[in-house]
Amino acid sequence: MLNMSHDSEDKDLCLEKETQEIKRGFWLSSFLIAVMLFNPLIAVSYITIYKELIDVMPQLTQVTAYALGFFGFANFILAIGMWNWKKWAVYGFYVSVICTFILNLMIGLGIANSIASLFSALIAYVLTKESWAKFK
Repeated sequence: MLNMSHDSEDKDLCLEKETQEIKRGFWLSSFLIAVMLFNPLIAVSYITIYKELIDVMPQLTQVTAYALGFFGFANFILAIGMWNWKKWAVYGFYVSVICTFILNLMIGLGIANSIASLFSALIAYVLTKESWAKFK
C-alpha cells in the first residue's frame, strides 16, 4: 500500500508539471488575441467582397485579394502557434508580414500604409524577444 500512495504522488506531481502553463505576459497575450480575432475577419473580407474592394483599390485583383486573404488566415494559424510557444510560428509570422507588405505595395496602398503593416512584425519581435527561451 505504501508503494501505491507513493506512485500516486509521483503521478500527481508529473501531471501538475505537465498542466502548468508557461506564463506569457499581458501584452503578448493581448497582441496574439487581437491577431486571432481580426486577421480572419480581414481575410474573409478580402475573399468575399473583393469586387467591392476593387472599386476602392483599382490595382487589387482577384489573385491579390485571395493572396491577402490567405495571409490573413495564415496569421491566425501562426498566432495559435505563437500562443503555444512555437518558434516556427514566429518566423512564419515575419514571412507573412513581409509578403503582405509586398502585396500592399502591389495594390497601390502607398509606402506609408504598406510600412504600417510591418509594425505587427516589430510588435511581435519586441513582445517575444524577452521570452524567446520559452519558445520551442
